[in-house]
Amino acid sequence: MRILIADDEEHCQNLLKSLFADDSTVQITTARDGAEAWWLLTEPQRRFDLGIFDLRMPVVDGLKLIERIRATAPLQSLPVILCTGVSDRDTVARAARLAINRYVVKPYKLDGMRAKIRAIAPSRPGSAA
Repeated sequence: MRILIADDEEHCQNLLKSLFADDSTVQITTARDGAEAWWLLTEPQRRFDLGIFDLRMPVVDGLKLIERIRATAPLQSLPVILCTGVSDRDTVARAARLAINRYVVKPYKLDGMRAKIRAIAPSRPGSAA
């Protein structure tokens, strides 16, 4: 499974990376903001099975990134988890309209997050090791 994590907070990136530190079937790539994540997503030689994006990031935020993904044919079906400390009704509704797979409010439990990731993007033949 190939996961792209976009979060401007390094400790959040490290927390998510730690979920699969002992699993050689999971390859994690990180980005500091939505612009860097977009660049990684659109590199021809890269493929991801799941995106985990923070809502509030500099340059391009998580919702704008997901809007770009949903508007781009090769990326439209990418499973996405939006992680945020924001849970207001408008933000949740906007995220739902973008067909995100999970909306996770920080702080979250590690075991619960691992289960959500596995449920959305299970390992399958052909995934990167």
